[in-house]
Amino acid sequence: MSQPPFIQRLKLKNFLSFDSVGVDVELRPLNILIGTNGSGKSNFLYAIKLLKSLPTGLWEFLREGGGIGEWLYKGDASEAVAEIEVTINLKVILPNKTVDKALRYSLDFLVQNDQLLVDKEMLLDNDKLPNFEEALYYQYNPRISFRAPFIVQIREQGEDLFDTPTPSTAHRQSVYQHTRHEFQYPVLTQTGKAFERIGIYLDLPFGKDAPYRKPQLAESFDEENLAPDGSNLAIVLNHTQTFHPDAMDEIFEKFKKLLSRTKRIQPNTTSNLIRLFVHEVMGKGKTVPISAYRLSDGTLRFLCLLVILLSPTPPPLVCIEEPEIGMHPEMLLFIAELLKEASTRTQIIVTTHSDILLSMFEPEDVLVCEHDGAKSSIKRLSAEKLKSWCEGDYALGEMWLSNAFGGVR
Repeated sequence: MSQPPFIQRLKLKNFLSFDSVGVDVELRPLNILIGTNGSGKSNFLYAIKLLKSLPTGLWEFLREGGGIGEWLYKGDASEAVAEIEVTINLKVILPNKTVDKALRYSLDFLVQNDQLLVDKEMLLDNDKLPNFEEALYYQYNPRISFRAPFIVQIREQGEDLFDTPTPSTAHRQSVYQHTRHEFQYPVLTQTGKAFERIGIYLDLPFGKDAPYRKPQLAESFDEENLAPDGSNLAIVLNHTQTFHPDAMDEIFEKFKKLLSRTKRIQPNTTSNLIRLFVHEVMGKGKTVPISAYRLSDGTLRFLCLLVILLSPTPPPLVCIEEPEIGMHPEMLLFIAELLKEASTRTQIIVTTHSDILLSMFEPEDVLVCEHDGAKSSIKRLSAEKLKSWCEGDYALGEMWLSNAFGGVR
């Protein structure tokens, strides 16, 4: 990508399977995460999903994931404080200019009396560190703020830091949920919006009851980006067809790689409902519409991948769990090409269990996740360290299954 990746670095401590030492992971435009079942790959993505939840409801997100305590590392006898720190690159729009910012956001939380307690939250200008006072945009720390109501330090645009009260619910919310003002706090507000726009697809559903098979209310969803469960697929395709016809043409042409008999992809609107049809050529040139109800799981999942990866207005980061699911092995090379192309326009993080798919990438694209029985760890591959294997003309997937760099049982 011409711009630096949205997430430059992610640090996790006492979070799910990551212990008090934690992990410090540098991320690239394209990141392929591998490892055995239960090694911590999904936990890493859930940390990113937590960032996405900050503007809409941290407490609700943690509660829906089993309760606050389920998110804390359980390997230590002492009470754990989960720590998440992320360094991001963001283009911030100010009243008279646009600037590129490297920002460092951190969040610490724990359980207190069976309730969520935000122990610390901070946003800093990474380029102004180690000058803490100059770098600080926002700070909340109840351990040093004993006054009531809760007091935070926040910087207005062009002003010095000042104290301001926060809602009484601040101990279970992020600042991005209760402080939004584009002009007064442009850096803070736009950081929250960027987190909220992250596209994360951990469990695109399968089966006859999958939501993307059903008619969709035309005004119910985001029209530009696919929902995490794909439930607005027809709506996004309809919007793309209307406002981004070139992007729709590209989706159609690439869809034919999977289903060459496709004549067109057609979202139809009737009575405020949008239904998805794929028109196929049958028999002696006859074209017939096939509704989403009758398309195969793999066909619909591939269409979802195209909508995600070819979006004309992509989010700053896209995370996909196992894009190979439901795909014929011959399609994996094409999926790898899609991922590489998409990484020139947005940051990509995917997990995979496919040695075939892995072989389509460079060693430096790959993060290996392992669990030693007590904690998860993550390391990035190096082509230099695999030099002897590469000279033997092994594919990367073959090296993986031969235990050249871990990530196997």
